[in-house]
Amino acid sequence: MTELGLVLTIGKTKEHAITAIQCFNPSHLALVTSEELASTTRRRLTQWKKQFDLHGEVFIIEDLFGPMGPENIMTQTFLAIDSLRKMGCRPVHLGITGGTMHMAGVATSVATMQGMQVFYVKQPDGEQVVQPNKDVLLMPNVSAFRAMRAMPAEIIDMFYTSVTEREGNEQGLLSMEQAKTAGLPKEILDMYIDIGILEFIEKEYLILKDQLDKNIKSDEKLDELFKSLKEINSKLWVFEDEKRLYEKNSDFGDKFIKVSREIHFLNDDRSKVKLEINKHTGSLIREIKQYTNY
Repeated sequence: MTELGLVLTIGKTKEHAITAIQCFNPSHLALVTSEELASTTRRRLTQWKKQFDLHGEVFIIEDLFGPMGPENIMTQTFLAIDSLRKMGCRPVHLGITGGTMHMAGVATSVATMQGMQVFYVKQPDGEQVVQPNKDVLLMPNVSAFRAMRAMPAEIIDMFYTSVTEREGNEQGLLSMEQAKTAGLPKEILDMYIDIGILEFIEKEYLILKDQLDKNIKSDEKLDELFKSLKEINSKLWVFEDEKRLYEKNSDFGDKFIKVSREIHFLNDDRSKVKLEINKHTGSLIREIKQYTNY
């Protein structure tokens, strides 16, 4: 049986969320909201879980309007989607009605990268009642491939050589040196670099995943440890980026100090979780870290 999951950005209003639940009848729900509305959102989720017989979780965006707000939105949206997929939800849809405009924008970018369906619940005119089968608007589902195809032909030509010009390049992509000398606009060159980085990361991931599947038997405790490690890493990435932003702006005030300390604490937590994974799996390699006590 296919189980559908919904990720919803949540603000002060709740009607749109109820409409989305009634429209899609999900088995699992992930609500992405701000620190300010965390308690309210948790209370609503508790009510909806009973009312609609579904499972759910709340994902909190820290410092929503701060310099790292957009990245925090992206991180929590990724975590929400990943959580539903681990629960076996296929497909997962994203609702962008609630919350702020920049929450909707960033979340849509995340969904577009993953080829997900995005939807918006419109408010009917006057005193009319919301109708789930009429007022839920499905956004165009634009995959990364279709987005590339929508680029002007001359840009595509800069990315790809013809079959006869590949010279051993299996994908037909220009080499990085060719890309730099082809006169590509900076934003396109940045995208080109990102494609290469992501390709390398994906290959490395597949190698490691293959070894994990062959050598390690998964269980509930190991899954929880992996989940904890992923959450710590996600926070570390955000704090590291935030710290570098303060460094770039020569802002070494209280926020810089706070972020720096958070990185220390998270690295300690990360080391403990990795050591626990080593012990649980019987690994001969152990995570050993020794720092000055604080």
